[in-house]
Amino acid sequence: SRAQSRLFFNRAGPSFTMRPFSKRYFMVNYEYELDTFYKRIPHRKAHEKNMDALKANGQNKIMAAPHFPYEGNSIMIEMDTKEEDGGFARVQEFVKADPYVTNDYVTAYTIKELYLRGATSEFDRLAAKFILRS
Repeated sequence: SRAQSRLFFNRAGPSFTMRPFSKRYFMVNYEYELDTFYKRIPHRKAHEKNMDALKANGQNKIMAAPHFPYEGNSIMIEMDTKEEDGGFARVQEFVKADPYVTNDYVTAYTIKELYLRGATSEFDRLAAKFILRS
């Protein structure tokens, strides 16, 4: 894949090892090449399957929103994990396995961990009303 990875995650800092709770929040941003809206159609089902695999254990939630006129996409991921890295490695694996990335429709991506106040209730509120568009 040609996608440039820009990871904003400090694995050595205190925020990495001292968080007392299991829910972690990540924002993944994709930058698309031109005409991705049409080129991605044959890979849409595989993309959805990749998203479902990340949600498979029932502990993770995902919201995604394309940027219009379809130059990118933002994906919010809630990870419910006690893994030492907070689930970052699983988010990174998800991105690297995404058919949009492997088929070079994504020219660059970022992964950022977010701290959300009142996160659980707000994420649930937003996720319940969110519409996933293809």
